[in-house]
Amino acid sequence: MGKKKGKILTVSSVYKSVTHTKHNTFFNFTQMYGIELMIMIIATLGSALSAESFAVSVSGVLILWRVILGVGIGGDYPMSAGS
Repeated sequence: MGKKKGKILTVSSVYKSVTHTKHNTFFNFTQMYGIELMIMIIATLGSALSAESFAVSVSGVLILWRVILGVGIGGDYPMSAGS
């Protein structure tokens, strides 16, 4: 299960890195960094607080939060490397 989660995080990070320049034209550096930071914080909390329910399993919930976390990391990395 560990390799699957790593691949999902990598794919969503690459997606956000590619689409990051389009979003950067609408927001300045500080606004975009704040948005990416909030995405990472919310996804980390969601991942930490995920639990099994009647509708979905724990692994399904974790995959969802890891995709969202990957989007946040994918946007944050180019901003940190470029500044």
